[in-house]
Formats: sequence, C-alpha cells, structure tokens
Amino acid sequence: GMAAGVVSKLLVFPMDTVKKRLQAEAFWGPVAAGSGGGGGISSRYDSKPPSNAGLGKAGAPWMMPRCAPAPVRGDPHHQRGRGYGGGGGRPPPTPPLVRLHNEIVGFARLMEPTAAELAVRDAMVRRVTELALRTFGGKEHCEVLPFGSQATGLCLPGSDIDFVIRFFKKEDGGKEGGGDEQEEDGDCDPARSNPLHAFADAVREDFGVPGEFDAEDVLEIDGGNGSATTDDERLSYLEVIEHTRVPLVKFTVFPQNIDVDVCFDQPNGPESADLMHRFMESMPPLRPLTFALKYFLSSRDINKPFTGGIGSYLLQL
Repeated sequence: GMAAGVVSKLLVFPMDTVKKRLQAEAFWGPVAAGSGGGGGISSRYDSKPPSNAGLGKAGAPWMMPRCAPAPVRGDPHHQRGRGYGGGGGRPPPTPPLVRLHNEIVGFARLMEPTAAELAVRDAMVRRVTELALRTFGGKEHCEVLPFGSQATGLCLPGSDIDFVIRFFKKEDGGKEGGGDEQEEDGDCDPARSNPLHAFADAVREDFGVPGEFDAEDVLEIDGGNGSATTDDERLSYLEVIEHTRVPLVKFTVFPQNIDVDVCFDQPNGPESADLMHRFMESMPPLRPLTFALKYFLSSRDINKPFTGGIGSYLLQL
C-alpha cells in the first residue's frame, strides 16, 4: 500500500496536473495557464475564469471560445456527418437534378457540329445555292434559302440540309393584260413549269453519278481518311418525291454522306428558323434539350415526318 501511494504521488499526480494544464490552455487560452495560484493548476478548475479569457476581442460573454475541443474520431456522429456537409473529408453529394442538368449540357456540347463539319456543310450550302440560281435564271427570278437545323444551328452530325427555292412573281402593273403575259412566261419556261424534275436533272449533271470503283478511287486519293474535295463529290442517292404534302427533291452526296432536301415555293420555312432563334434567346435550356431529344428520336428512327415521326420543328414547339 505504501509503495502504491508513493507511485501515485510521483507519477500519476504530476501527469494528471500536466493534462489539466493542457486542457485549460486549449479551452481558455494561454492566459489561464498558471493563473489560479497555488500549484499552477488552471483557474478553470480552481476558481472562476479570468475576466477576459477566451471571450473574443470585445469580451462578450455570449461568444464561443476561440478553440473548441477537437472531436473524437471514434465518435459515430463525427464519422457520419450531417446534411450535405459530409464527414471524413468526403465531398458533398450532388443533387440528382443537378447531375441530370450537367449530363444534358455535356451531351449538347458533344453532339454540336465541329468547325470542320460546319465548313463542309457551309460549302454544300454554297454549291447547292449556286446550282439552283444557274438552273432557274439567277437572283432576278428566284431566291434560295436554307432553313431547319442548318439555319438554327441545332443540327446533329447526320442531320440533313433543307432548302426552299422561291420564285419571284412579276408585279401586277394592271391585271388586265399582265396576267396573261405572266402565265405565258411561266408556260414557256420548262424549269419553272416542272421545277422538281428540272432541278433533279441539274443535280445529276452537276454532281454526277458514282461508278463502280469511284468509292475506292476516292479513298486511295485521300489516303483512306474519307475526306474529299469538291471534284470527288458524287451522288449516292437521288429521288423526286411528288405525291406528298410538300413535294421535294432528296439527294445524298458521297463521300460525306450529306443529305439534302429541296422544296419549292413553301411558306414559313426561314420564318420558322427566325422564330426558333428568338425562342433560344429567351429560353437558353431549349438548345441542350433539343439536342438530347433529337438524338433520342433519331436513334430510334422516329424523326421523319413523312413516315409518321416527329420532326425537328414540331419537337421544338
């Protein structure tokens, strides 16, 4: 018993004193250490705390101590964390709707045409426009306007290019003699009397029809990378669709496989593109949502209106 008492006096009591001193310094600050007198133990354990210890610069009694005790790692509340603050150094979880928003925006950036794809499509627009003007008498007689996804910028990598060719009508100087002259001029012009077949013949003559070995020759010239110049472009598909609500000429240009649709004297095509531009300016989420939904319909082949699918304009509305 005497030996145990001696050990307690020599070892346990000094260690307990140092522990209390460190706790007092952590809680009240270095001012409190050794300020209680008699043995040097903190005033937190001996008497009332110092007048201005740990109360901030103004000494306000409602302020928290400047150094709170560190949480114990074994505490389950410390490991679990609360709310979105997390615990154990883990980042806060992202809400599901925010993750969905980020995925749709990232998908739109992935699917929008690159600079090289835009250059190819713009070159095709210029070539078809020049061909139509040569076929129908120039800018004095008609205008060629692209519309649809090419005009709105909402084109997927495989989207077609839509054109409308509008013929100018002669101004009625007096309908008594001008109407008959206009009808006679229209009957004398075979291109305007049957524009579908006239333009189809012009496309066939300008682009040409590929032969049996043209595809292999193009790949050999380009080194196998699939790119081609204007001289290498050939028709791989041409069709005149007459018995529909909107008659048009459809053709595909090889090797880029660009689909082109040309209709005549149809109203509201370019005007609809202008409307979509105003919609996208007023509703920024419309652009990424349109990309996601257009790809969804295209991957399931339900995006063609003439087969009962949903077109781009109806989808955007």
